[in-house]
Amino acid sequence: MRNLKNCSASPFRQSGLSLTEMMVAVAVSLLLMAGLIQLVVSNKTTYNYQQNQTQTFESSRYSFHYLQDFLMRAGFRNNPHNPLENAFPIGALANDCGSWAFGQVVSGTTGEGVCIRYERAEDNANELDCTGAAIANTNAFVTRIYHDAVNDRLMCQAQGGTAVALVDNVADIDVTYGVEVANNTLGYVATPSDWTQVRSIRIDLLVASEQEVLDAPQSYFFPVESSTATTATDRRAYRSSQRTIFIRNANSG
Repeated sequence: MRNLKNCSASPFRQSGLSLTEMMVAVAVSLLLMAGLIQLVVSNKTTYNYQQNQTQTFESSRYSFHYLQDFLMRAGFRNNPHNPLENAFPIGALANDCGSWAFGQVVSGTTGEGVCIRYERAEDNANELDCTGAAIANTNAFVTRIYHDAVNDRLMCQAQGGTAVALVDNVADIDVTYGVEVANNTLGYVATPSDWTQVRSIRIDLLVASEQEVLDAPQSYFFPVESSTATTATDRRAYRSSQRTIFIRNANSG
């Protein structure tokens, strides 16, 4: 009798993955996925850091643009031959600025900041003050630029009006004044003994990023020339910078 072959013994028989092979495939997939997620998170962190660094640079640049534009106007008068003592009379304490002596065009202010006096150009009736308001007349008026420590803002107030914010994320400001000491050299002091002798204003700015982008609090030097480092209380990025602005209209006519 002829033996029948086992029909199930086909050379083309299929077989699936074993449990071990499936577990290895899943583990490899998870490793690849974890690496991809880490790469995305790392790129996003780097992007946020770079964006916030750019923001601190732009905030510093914009702040100094405003400060230089307005502080250089201190002592401006329509008739350059008109003595400062005539153009800028005695003034009392007002709007958080100090009292004014004859010919004084720079003064301190409550908190950190500076006050100046100048006249509007006679032939420019559309000239605006630092708040964006039209300057009422050609008489000398006071402009105050200061730091709002509560909201971290650089503020401006002019003509006795309401103060407006110029730049956000300004963490601190330090102002010193250049006065002649000897041989036509300038020494910088926080409070001049004679405000009429101020020839320049040195501004130190500390600008912070909008977001916390660092792994640990940053150490920085503020003012710039400080020999003692300060450690931030948060993880924002800080930028300390300095600029000196000369008062070119401070010489009497």
